Amino acid sequence: MPRAPDALAFEIASAAAAEGDGEGEDMGEADSSDQDLDRADLVRFLKAVGRAASTQRSAFEVSARIFSARVPLLRLVHKISQLKCDFVVSNRLGVENTALLRTYTQIDARFHKLGFAVKHWAGMCEINDAANSMLSSYALINMLIYYLQRTSPPVLPFLQLLETPAHPRVEKPVGPWDVYFLGDADAARQTLLPPNTATTGELLIGFFGYFAHFDYETVAVCTREPAPLAKADKAW
Repeated sequence: MPRAPDALAFEIASAAAAEGDGEGEDMGEADSSDQDLDRADLVRFLKAVGRAASTQRSAFEVSARIFSARVPLLRLVHKISQLKCDFVVSNRLGVENTALLRTYTQIDARFHKLGFAVKHWAGMCEINDAANSMLSSYALINMLIYYLQRTSPPVLPFLQLLETPAHPRVEKPVGPWDVYFLGDADAARQTLLPPNTATTGELLIGFFGYFAHFDYETVAVCTREPAPLAKADKAW
């Protein structure tokens, strides 16, 4: 088994917003050591993990080696539980995005339930397959956040815009991105007054209605701020 004594393991991607769904296709591991690895090292490490997993054939199956992706990954399946795991290395942005999703989950329990429902719907409709240019689970969860930030009153806040005296806004760079957000769920919840009292079912219906009439041609989904993000501004 490859050794990385200083590595830390994290759950990444949209599993944080729909934990316990029994599917687990977004469960992953990220090496968040202080030293960045180049792409060749990432692939070399993943190949070593794949070889190690292949020796445990009674427990794991290597279902895919996707080393040409923007973030190279190794896809494993735990044979007993059928839990699927995308194993990636040094994906610091994924770690931060997962912490963001988990904070949203802590703010309102309906987000967790809605995340499960939307992912299940997408799976049943066979549109949840990023490898075939369809929607990824992470994209679906971001669409859900986008909608819940724009209900009246809102269910979720814009965490990147919030700060408190105990948690002042401090830039947190990961590569070219500033990944700061207010991680205090209780403080963030206090900004949502009056609270939204819609049921989970009502919000789910609202989600489908909202995106049935969304301007996909000119507007991009962006959960960082209230102003619409025009695709033209990003040359998309």
